[in-house]
Amino acid sequence: MMALNEAPALPLVLAGLREANVRQIVLVDGNSTDATPDIARGAGCTVIAQEGKGKGMAFRTFLETYPIDPNARYVMLDADATYDPKDVPRLAEKLEEYDIVTGHRATAHLIPNNLTHFFGNKLISLAAFLLFWRWNPDICTGYWAFRGSALKKMRIDATRFDLEADLFAQACKKHLSMGMVDVMYGPRLGERKLRSIDALHIVWRLFFERFSG
Repeated sequence: MMALNEAPALPLVLAGLREANVRQIVLVDGNSTDATPDIARGAGCTVIAQEGKGKGMAFRTFLETYPIDPNARYVMLDADATYDPKDVPRLAEKLEEYDIVTGHRATAHLIPNNLTHFFGNKLISLAAFLLFWRWNPDICTGYWAFRGSALKKMRIDATRFDLEADLFAQACKKHLSMGMVDVMYGPRLGERKLRSIDALHIVWRLFFERFSG
């Protein structure tokens, strides 16, 4: 998980992960000013201090500092309680067939939360399809599962909320197989950090990765 000031939601997420029998929980903390890192340590998590700012930098910090086992399975989800930790085993199980698995947020879950977010996500997914000729209806999902061997092949340059676009682009460029499972999605707890302008960074990332080496 990657977190910045998620103290209101984190205990619920951690409890759900324990119920899902997740053996090890790693939290990359983006210099939180609330109790987020203390809550994580108190629950037995491995806490990594993030380098720089932004979600993409948090993921890059994880790749650069955590020993990735090519034979292990890794699941990324947001710490704001929007995703149900009970779906972790389903994503991990799907890795028997694919290198990467994403959690697809159903339309019925997305629309009540944010109509603009829903349509923006669909347009971004369409742009990704036109650029890479590979369809995923929800590339902006924050729920991803990876084989360790797939993670070790990725070169992530994203720094902000363009992370998921970069992950998708890397999967395409590295010819990694991708699967998908439907997941629950609910309203976040705590302050919303995604802004409308971030959609421009996401689209720019897709174009950049498509035409870069």
